[in-house]
Amino acid sequence: MNSYQYEMSATIEAMLEFAGWAEGAALDHADLAPETINVMLVCLHELVSNVALHARRKSGNPTVKVCLQFAAGQIAVLIEDDGQPFDPLTDTPVRADTDLASAYPGGRGVRIVRQLTSAMSYKRSGEWNCLRLEIAARSV
Repeated sequence: MNSYQYEMSATIEAMLEFAGWAEGAALDHADLAPETINVMLVCLHELVSNVALHARRKSGNPTVKVCLQFAAGQIAVLIEDDGQPFDPLTDTPVRADTDLASAYPGGRGVRIVRQLTSAMSYKRSGEWNCLRLEIAARSV
């Protein structure tokens, strides 16, 4: 199993560097199907950007730690942040819109991640939100 770790301040600016790191980690595994890499990147973008946009602290931006573990047939993702407590598993999904005119932007990222992953779990450990995802990894 190959493991990669990354830590950053949860800012939109820092996400650019993080996105490059995550893509590089995935591309180290030449046997992964492009669809699998895309699913992983979408999940990471949605969840880490949620921390940057919503998980405010009294003293500055939260810290985000990401661990990626690549194993045969699976990618395990652990995202930890020291922002406000938030359990995405109990988050109420935004209602489904019936037409584009009534659609409200935002609020769909957690729903998308739930549909793209094979497993999700959450716990609060001290001051840290800890979210674990499992993504089924298809090979080329």
